[in-house]
Amino acid sequence: MALHLSPHVMKYIPVPKFSATSEIHHALAEASTKAHKATRDGQEETTKEAEAEIDELTAKLWEFKKEELKDIQASLRDLKS
Repeated sequence: MALHLSPHVMKYIPVPKFSATSEIHHALAEASTKAHKATRDGQEETTKEAEAEIDELTAKLWEFKKEELKDIQASLRDLKS
């Protein structure tokens, strides 16, 4: 099953704007850059590590509990299979 979201859903998701003073935002930007470079270079393990870091930082930003993050990750795995 493919999931195709329309851009209008972003109106309903509280994504905070980038803040130059936010440590989490800077860490997310660094982890994203790391993930993109690793993917480009075919470094699968580094990509997975960076993606896990992004998940943790995003959960912290949105104040998710660890159990909530695990539930989201499990749901995403189910969608991929």
